[in-house]
Amino acid sequence: EIGGLAVPGVGFAAGLERIVMVLEEEGLLKDTEKGLDLFLVSMGEEAKRQAFKLLYLLRREGISADMDYTGRNVKAQMKLANQRKARRVLILGEDELSSGIVKIKDMETGKQEDIPLGEVLSYCRRWKR
Repeated sequence: EIGGLAVPGVGFAAGLERIVMVLEEEGLLKDTEKGLDLFLVSMGEEAKRQAFKLLYLLRREGISADMDYTGRNVKAQMKLANQRKARRVLILGEDELSSGIVKIKDMETGKQEDIPLGEVLSYCRRWKR
């Protein structure tokens, strides 16, 4: 017997494997092997704040996107984008904020496009799976 006072409690258990199995059967799990549609690279505090807002909107549209949350430099963020198998990278810094134009780079071809910040969502909608 374990010593001490009797303490009331409630418990709950769920088999994680069973939950994952049901999600897979229903097609509700995204295939992480496919990589990201877009990785946001931000430079500077204001750019990071804007990247968070944009990330929320992109995900709400069903676009697989992510960003760095730790404050890495640009080179490290690009390396992370490669590790996450991002097909494209959106570059957002102080210059892009002041001009209102962001750069989107295709990681496979290296081609880079300038897109008005206000048109990023409509530009990215065509990538939805």
